[in-house]
Amino acid sequence: MIYSRLLAIILFFFTAIPAFAEVFPIKLSYKDGIDFVDEVIDQNKSISTILKSIDSLQEKHFTSFQEYSDFLIYAEKRLSPKYESDIIDFTFKISELFHKNNVHQNAFIYLKKTLRLVDLYPEKSKNIPLAILHEDLGLTYYYFKRYDLSSEYLYKALQQHDIEDNTRINIFNTIGMIHRERMQADSAKFYFEKALVIAKQNKRRDWVGVISGNLGHYYFRKNDLVNARKLIHKDLEISLETKNYTSALYAQGLLVELLLQLDKLEEANQGLINAKKILDYSPNLTTKSYFFRIQSLCLQKQGKFAEALSSFQKFVAFRDTISKMLNLENFSNIEFQLTYEKKQAEINVLKQKEEKDRFIIVALFVFLSTVVLAFSIIFYQVVKRKKREREILSLQKLRVEEELKNTENQVHEILSNLSEKNQLIVELNSEIEDIQEKQQNQQNQIETTKLSERLQSFVLLTEDDWIVFKRLFEKLNPGFFEYFNTNYPEATNAEVRLAALIKLNLSNNEMARTLGISIDSVRKTNLRLRKRLGIEEQGDLLKLILSV
Repeated sequence: MIYSRLLAIILFFFTAIPAFAEVFPIKLSYKDGIDFVDEVIDQNKSISTILKSIDSLQEKHFTSFQEYSDFLIYAEKRLSPKYESDIIDFTFKISELFHKNNVHQNAFIYLKKTLRLVDLYPEKSKNIPLAILHEDLGLTYYYFKRYDLSSEYLYKALQQHDIEDNTRINIFNTIGMIHRERMQADSAKFYFEKALVIAKQNKRRDWVGVISGNLGHYYFRKNDLVNARKLIHKDLEISLETKNYTSALYAQGLLVELLLQLDKLEEANQGLINAKKILDYSPNLTTKSYFFRIQSLCLQKQGKFAEALSSFQKFVAFRDTISKMLNLENFSNIEFQLTYEKKQAEINVLKQKEEKDRFIIVALFVFLSTVVLAFSIIFYQVVKRKKREREILSLQKLRVEEELKNTENQVHEILSNLSEKNQLIVELNSEIEDIQEKQQNQQNQIETTKLSERLQSFVLLTEDDWIVFKRLFEKLNPGFFEYFNTNYPEATNAEVRLAALIKLNLSNNEMARTLGISIDSVRKTNLRLRKRLGIEEQGDLLKLILSV
């Protein structure tokens, strides 16, 4: 009872007197948040009122970002089943929260949810900035190293009418980096220059610095050291001005490399000293690794080979640590995407099944309604005919009675003709019975058709994904592919891939979804692999693969 009253007081202050929360902030936990949501939903039927109340709680009101984000996720799950079409703005808000805080996997989930709701309820999606929605999805796919999908959504963002110049700058710069990752230097330069023009027009010095650095890197690789030096100096100047010390360190390091190529050793040494000062503002594994690499180059140029070797060893140690972390992160992202897409495929299958079941139910209802209507019509016709027959009999009876009355004075004639009249009556009754017996029975035959269909997954594992997967797999299982290449050179790529998936203990169904083939094809490939290795039992194959 006391706790409920306290919660009610908190609710009152956050909804009725928001200014009070600024003066006397109360830090809430996730448990407080879900109690708040349950209370609001139980007391209000208006979704606008519910959302307004939930929006009154901000990140600053919670003990941590994690508590706040969990609170929003809980609220969305509570509201989604009943108010799905009315919470598009809310799901987009959650996606933006995760995106801005670099929680990429959660951001991806809510971006996809928002996109699905926009497609389902376009009339209620007027407040969603589609350019930003597609931009965020493109940037998320870029983080996942899914460059094809990243480009697809970034280009979609560029086609939106509500796109702003700042968004264009980010998109063009990201597309440029995608081309740079693909070793398409000239295409990268084209998009960097487009981004730079817009950044200068909008006086966005921060972007001018970043993009100048990207273009400086391009000219450096092209050995155009004059243009490279000018652009890198601009990047360094603006990065220091905006206190973007990581970017400043990379710019300073690139300048040191450039000066070493020009044999300006004294300037290069001064640049290295400046880089060391910048490093103090941004000391992390990546910046330290880069600094020791530049330092090694300078020392080597001076002929201090022992010190150069020491710096290079530090660089390698940091690089290997970073590589391991990135590999784990990339593997986690791949696993997350496979799991997410698998769940989405299962959801789509369930939805298709529900739609199919709904169609069958409607079809059966229509059919049964038609049958009932047909029987009703037939029954009505039968009843109508029976009624008509009774009316005929009644009329005949009246006529007979009238005739009898008319023949009171003609008794003799009636007696003489009685036989004929009786015969007539018998014949009439016989005809009536014949009419009653002439009923036709109709038999309806019901034909049913059984429908089935199989869902094929995205080839998730595209060739690009396979290359990334293979590299990560080799990190976890060194020499695995080399073992098959050396001992079983005749083994096909499909068989070796299957062996790798068996190593990961995937089921046949999971392997079929991953490879984009049928389960039957998985079994056939498995059989060929066993024959290739001279193994009869599946258990022996598993033991061999696990031992590699």
